[in-house]
Amino acid sequence: MPGITDADAWPVLRQHLAVLDLSGTDALTRLTKAAAGRELGTAADPAAVLDWRIDPTGRHSHGAGGPSPWLPAIPPALQSHAPTTST
Repeated sequence: MPGITDADAWPVLRQHLAVLDLSGTDALTRLTKAAAGRELGTAADPAAVLDWRIDPTGRHSHGAGGPSPWLPAIPPALQSHAPTTST
């Protein structure tokens, strides 16, 4: 969709797609399906609409596991790169 990267919610959608991809989900397929669901031309912020269509629960497909309920767990692809803490 032309201009989608100028939408206010583009950074959120981009982050959500990146987390999906790192978690092993085909983010492009998810985005394509969301875009094909209904028209986007009348949306005030098409990126926000797409983000909601990708995961209408608002949890950004991450499930539980983060340090706080609203934060996702570290995707498996990045877990081996996570810093370790020593006590």
